[in-house]
Amino acid sequence: MLGGCAHSPPAPSAEEYQASTDDAGSRAVANASDDSLYAALGGKPVIDAVVNDFLYRIAGDERIVDFFANTNIDHFAEAFATQLCDISDGPCDYAGPSMARAHQQMGITNAHFNAVVDHLRAALVDQDVPAGPRNRLLGRLARLHDAVMLRQP
Repeated sequence: MLGGCAHSPPAPSAEEYQASTDDAGSRAVANASDDSLYAALGGKPVIDAVVNDFLYRIAGDERIVDFFANTNIDHFAEAFATQLCDISDGPCDYAGPSMARAHQQMGITNAHFNAVVDHLRAALVDQDVPAGPRNRLLGRLARLHDAVMLRQP
């Protein structure tokens, strides 16, 4: 399913995406404290744009796209955006499976993990997330490495 996205147009910029969102994105930003990582990232509109950009990158990467072959991409995008919102102190509560459970026995190597991180970093850069908030988010996500790799063959 994701493989078909490789030929789709690039993700919209954060500005284009924000212009197309309704008041829900504005309310979400207003609900987070002004000094939260969530607010520094740009709130829901930017997180959604980053996730969208990230998925296009994954779709074009033969090293890792097969890990998403049987994934409901819409569900994954929503869950990943919620997880990014939650981990950045936004108004979301990620209630999905643990990272160890979600990734168990997939055969993920450090090279695969690093490729995913590189795509997320590039999506954050391309969506104009400033270096400080970008690095804070990546640092929080780096703590998940051991859980993702816990049950690999």
